[in-house]
Amino acid sequence: MNAEPEFQRLVPSDDVREGRMVVARLGVRQLAALRQHGVVHVFKNSCPHAGSPLNRGSIEDGTIRCRRHNWAFNLSDGVCPQHDLYSLRLYEVRERDGWVEVREAEPEIW
Repeated sequence: MNAEPEFQRLVPSDDVREGRMVVARLGVRQLAALRQHGVVHVFKNSCPHAGSPLNRGSIEDGTIRCRRHNWAFNLSDGVCPQHDLYSLRLYEVRERDGWVEVREAEPEIW
């Protein structure tokens, strides 16, 4: 039986301000964290379409928009409504003891 992955500290909660992205590393992965409407979202800082860094994109109500090809991804489920074959790699998030902590919802295969 496989044990569920544990949460890992990513960044201090105070560093993740409303409407601004913070880039942090989790092992070798570069992640982006942002707070929108009080909720922290964490995702791989790479557009699943062409690999552009998403922290250079724009935050719009409920979405992150990649500046390279203007694709938008829903922060709630990671889906790109215009191209539903592409989704952000989202992380499960909790805030505990002044930290944003994350764990992978499913193992990364590449």
